Amino acid sequence: MLSRYDKKIITITLSDGSIVSGKAEVLPSGYALDTLGIGKECIRIQDMYIFADDIAKIEILGDEKKRIDPSCFDDLAGELLEGPYYLIDILPIQVPADSEGQYFKIDRYFLSKENIVALKKRFVSLLLKVNCYYDMYVSFDSHKTWSCNPDPSDFEKELIEMKDNQFMRIIYPTCEAMIDYEPDDTYMTVYDPKNKLDALISVIAEREGFFYRQGLAD
Repeated sequence: MLSRYDKKIITITLSDGSIVSGKAEVLPSGYALDTLGIGKECIRIQDMYIFADDIAKIEILGDEKKRIDPSCFDDLAGELLEGPYYLIDILPIQVPADSEGQYFKIDRYFLSKENIVALKKRFVSLLLKVNCYYDMYVSFDSHKTWSCNPDPSDFEKELIEMKDNQFMRIIYPTCEAMIDYEPDDTYMTVYDPKNKLDALISVIAEREGFFYRQGLAD
């Protein structure tokens, strides 16, 4: 995973908050084992060896990643809400209104205090795995503030502790996609009209025990 930074000028923010900059030399795990006694891939900058476990953030200097202005997210969200959507759900298909069984009682069971935290942690795990591939901008206050690539532990805490009057919205600017979640739901809603997240979410959702399915037309 570190190999993408080989021979590039980078800035590394370490877990303790310190910063190291310079030209990266990525060393394979075999070299690190022979030289340092640790069999893990690492980055060498000058005389310093840095392992992935010690890295909080890496930036490539001179990277021309486009700066995103969150003020444009209102218009994007409005457009996406008018289009098709998918669900990341605990159920494979929507339960028909005249279905047998006890849907509402079971839904309350999954939303009980004993089960909702575990469900939300699975949602967090899925979203963080997607965040490994794409920047995500998160709002828990109806677009008043946005956090880009929040700290994983802080993100988990905020999602788990959502109040009934909150909803979470995630925007993936480069994909022009969005995910919404409300704390009293057992599913998340995905708006991805260009299908840039489709294959990735489908695989991760299955691994996390969810079904990824198309929503019904209005």
